[in-house]
Amino acid sequence: MSELDRHAELMHGRLLNSIFFGGGTPSLMPPALVERLISRALQHWTPANDIEITLEANPSSVEAARFAGFRAAGVNRVSVGIQALNNPDLKRLGRLHSVDEATAALKVANLNFDRVSFDLIYARQNQSLEQWQSELSAAIDLKQWSPISLSAYD
Repeated sequence: MSELDRHAELMHGRLLNSIFFGGGTPSLMPPALVERLISRALQHWTPANDIEITLEANPSSVEAARFAGFRAAGVNRVSVGIQALNNPDLKRLGRLHSVDEATAALKVANLNFDRVSFDLIYARQNQSLEQWQSELSAAIDLKQWSPISLSAYD
């Protein structure tokens, strides 16, 4: 909290357009802590009418009760770090989840949030254009539950 307070002194009077909880696995934080951080930020800055408050989550750490808690804390967007939509590449990337777990995580996210995104990595080692096209098609098929944003990284 002290770091947040220090930055507030340096950036007094600004409009707050977004809050992003990312890097590592912020979804492992207790929702009560997330709520305190959001509340503190809103004490310091005026929120935009359409403020986006995003929390990154790994599919292996997704729990329905936790997502409901984050939503209650003020988070209005979740970004799920899927990274790949095939199990061999997930294993090579050191990911702890499977494609089935990733799909389940997106379902849970969509039950709790109107705004959901997920990340995929492309141009992975030994990935062919055909493999990427297949994964991209699978990613597009995941939009069946609700509008999902896809972020692709190389």
